[in-house]
Amino acid sequence: ALYPIDRSVRCSDDAGRVGTAKVFTKTRGTVEMADLRAMEEVSFLEHDGRLGFTKVLAMIPSRPNESADTYLAIHTESGKRLVLTPTHYVMVDGKEKEASTVVPGDVVHTVDRGSDGVLQVTAANATGLFSPITLAGTLFVDGVHVSSFGAPIKATSNFVKVVNLAHSYLPTSVFQSTTTASILASDIFIGGFLKIVSVAPNFI
Repeated sequence: ALYPIDRSVRCSDDAGRVGTAKVFTKTRGTVEMADLRAMEEVSFLEHDGRLGFTKVLAMIPSRPNESADTYLAIHTESGKRLVLTPTHYVMVDGKEKEASTVVPGDVVHTVDRGSDGVLQVTAANATGLFSPITLAGTLFVDGVHVSSFGAPIKATSNFVKVVNLAHSYLPTSVFQSTTTASILASDIFIGGFLKIVSVAPNFI
């Protein structure tokens, strides 16, 4: 599939409760991923290292009852634990790195410590597939700075531009509807986008 569902941030704990990964929003404070809404602002890391807020453009995908074949848990020195699929990107030393390639000694950024070393990466049991697409392309999930994306998407900035362009011309209510969320999360939509950027990566 052009958009395999197993590359999205997992949002469940080892007990199997769906949507329990946490994000910090500007207006509602800490919320569970399953309750996150399009157009809300969530915390992320600014280029100058300050904490800021970035708008959630869409949830692609938002599939609480689906499971990936494999989930990984990244444990940090400060006690943070991030569970996600192997191909989702984690921000390591400021660059996107697939979770499956993260190793002890890598340095991630956590919300209350800054630079935070990875202690270990283990297998995890989880349910749910969520990936908030933000204007910045990144956000904090369970206190760890991660990308909105995962392999095979490489044109991260173009993807964000496409969704943001749609926001410029369509009313907010359109993006808050379950119908729109379903369309944006569909394999057809994602597959079509990937095909476009593969033949014309600088079309915007």
